[in-house]
Amino acid sequence: MNHWLFEIPAIRRPEWNDLWDICRRKLVCAGGFPPKSHYKVNHPKAWKAFENCARQIRKGDGVIAYLLARRIGAVGLVRESYYRYTDTDWNPLLGTTPGGDFGRLLRMKWIIRPPNGSVIRIPPGRLVRVYRPTLNRITKAEFDRYTAIARDSRNYEHQRDFFRKHGHP
Repeated sequence: MNHWLFEIPAIRRPEWNDLWDICRRKLVCAGGFPPKSHYKVNHPKAWKAFENCARQIRKGDGVIAYLLARRIGAVGLVRESYYRYTDTDWNPLLGTTPGGDFGRLLRMKWIIRPPNGSVIRIPPGRLVRVYRPTLNRITKAEFDRYTAIARDSRNYEHQRDFFRKHGHP
């Protein structure tokens, strides 16, 4: 079993605020990189890093849905290996760009998830690595630390407060 941190950048832009709610409800983690996109052409290293990690993901792997700013959306297990997908597998969750956005879907079974409308705050002083790519392999020890934080309901906060702290309505 491998362990992954999948960044879901719901706070990067106001028009992405609904992204985590959609992912949560549809039982997916979602990345960008539309087929033949401007981003892939102009940022080929980012696309290749995502693709290389995604092709290693297997059914049963553990995933932390990371929302940025020291927040976790949920902890889950992969329901279906990603490696069978091709570049044309594109099912956008948002219509924020022509052709949609966030259509690279990884099907999940959430095993730890706070109540609807809440996210998991990583407490101050808890050591976490800073991640940049959308998809990152993490160690079992890191996965276990995130999972312990996610199990503690004292770390739950309302999602509205989370967005408000980051300048979104």
